[in-house]
Amino acid sequence: AAPMSTNCLGNEHSFQELKDTLAMLTRQTKVWRCLWDPTNQQQPQKQKQADCQIVADGFKVANGITADPSKRHVYVADANDHCIHVFDRNADDGSLIRTNVVSLTHSPDNVEYDVGSGKLTTSASAFTYQVIRRMLGDSSVKVAGGMSTVEFLPDGSFQVEEVLMHDGSKLSLVSSAVFVHGLILLGSPPSDGVLMCPIPEQ
Repeated sequence: AAPMSTNCLGNEHSFQELKDTLAMLTRQTKVWRCLWDPTNQQQPQKQKQADCQIVADGFKVANGITADPSKRHVYVADANDHCIHVFDRNADDGSLIRTNVVSLTHSPDNVEYDVGSGKLTTSASAFTYQVIRRMLGDSSVKVAGGMSTVEFLPDGSFQVEEVLMHDGSKLSLVSSAVFVHGLILLGSPPSDGVLMCPIPEQ
């Protein structure tokens, strides 16, 4: 076999960064429910603690959560599993029961319930390798991203739509996507502003 070329080896620091990033992308995350009674005068202010318990787990990277206006349904975006978990919420004790998992084409980041349309909106990252390179510090990488929506139909099924995908040239690493006044608003942590896009015609 031919000897391994040293040109193919990265430095130790780069390997550690990649290892840390991959570990983050495969970590098991959970949803907690916390209660805190600010009216409890028997407990000193510095000692007041929230009473927390796990109400949902089994995610790879839970990276967004929202509820419908009735608070009876909770939605959790799992970025590394390319899906949104759907839960029924017990109003009495706050417990969650997983009722569905919506598979997505792209990786979601954050999720919102759009009251006007009744749809869930989430950002969509098309290429995970671009996200990893950007997270490793390569600011020259333009990460493509956009918006996906999920509509729940009366028969209990759902419809996923890839509404918009932007190449990252104007806004890189999209992490939020919402409808605002007839436009699509895209946001990104490393960017100084937001991107406003017309809603594509059907």
